[in-house]
Amino acid sequence: MSKLKVKDQSGQWVEIDLPKGDPGKDGETPVKGIDYVDGRDGKNGKNGRDGEDGNTPIKNIDYFDGVDGKNGRDGKNGTNGKDGKDGRSVYEVWLSQGNKGTIRDFLDSFKGKDGKDGRDGKDGKAGGGGGGGPGAKGDKGDPGTGSKIVVTESP
Repeated sequence: MSKLKVKDQSGQWVEIDLPKGDPGKDGETPVKGIDYVDGRDGKNGKNGRDGEDGNTPIKNIDYFDGVDGKNGRDGKNGTNGKDGKDGRSVYEVWLSQGNKGTIRDFLDSFKGKDGKDGRDGKDGKAGGGGGGGPGAKGDKGDPGTGSKIVVTESP
């Protein structure tokens, strides 16, 4: 059962119980098979004009793959910086690592232990005489003309 609110003759609202009726027949449209609620699709319209370029997060940046431009000219060289503090010498670094001693001790620390003696080489070949003996006697020199030299030890 349904209820209906209406105003009576005195202007008061009154609820009336209405009995439920049987379902009615489907209604008809002027032309059968046409949906008059949605209607038929219309013809496609003409294409609209192109819209303006949209905004990008950063203006004037092309976010598509564009052509790279030419490299610009190199800038001017900057001014030279100030000279740094002198560093420590290797000897000072050596001392800072817990070593003790003079510069001579530091330099001597590079020398390793003496190595083992090497093997003796093979004997060389005999001189110009051939069979292992002395060579032939040379020509006799000219007789001297004069002075005699005496060699003494120096004090």
